[in-house]
Amino acid sequence: MKTTLAALALGAAVIVGCTTISHVPSGERVVINGELAVQPTKSWSRLSGSIFGSHVTEWTMDGHQLNMLCFIAGLEDNTSIHRTKIGKTPEPVFRSTMGPSEVMELFEAAMSRPASTPVIFKAGGLRPERFAGVEGFRFDFSFVDQADEVERKGTAVGAVHKGKLYLVFYHGARIHFYGKNLPEVESIIRSARLL
Repeated sequence: MKTTLAALALGAAVIVGCTTISHVPSGERVVINGELAVQPTKSWSRLSGSIFGSHVTEWTMDGHQLNMLCFIAGLEDNTSIHRTKIGKTPEPVFRSTMGPSEVMELFEAAMSRPASTPVIFKAGGLRPERFAGVEGFRFDFSFVDQADEVERKGTAVGAVHKGKLYLVFYHGARIHFYGKNLPEVESIIRSARLL
């Protein structure tokens, strides 16, 4: 297990080296994209420069490949979660009329598309849940990126409100890193408020 964790940490350091990192302080209200406010109780690192578009905010506690907490705050109609790569098939897009099951399917379709290597991705367990003061939903997911063959586990909570998608999703390596910060993630989800 120590060898696997060391390899993950090294991979995370290499990948994060291509991104910009900024500090997210604990105990302060953080506004995301002018649409959603959350309040972490621990310090996080904010990453930029990934496969996601500018409307997705990414935080990590231990490194990009170990765990990620992502926020989609106010994704508008006909917009995709990921940036479409030049010369590639267009990414699936969000529609303002989507229900919870369609959002889960959109998320699964978007996350199944590999950055460079095949990804085995599964989402399920859809159930209703209040999010940021409105009726929303939660589902679980898991995936394995063939680049490192590490099993990752995740959860997503969100809502479609006034035609926009609000979604917080968290994932981490199934061994240790997913569960390590899950209580903090759940606290952040409970603190979420629409602006």
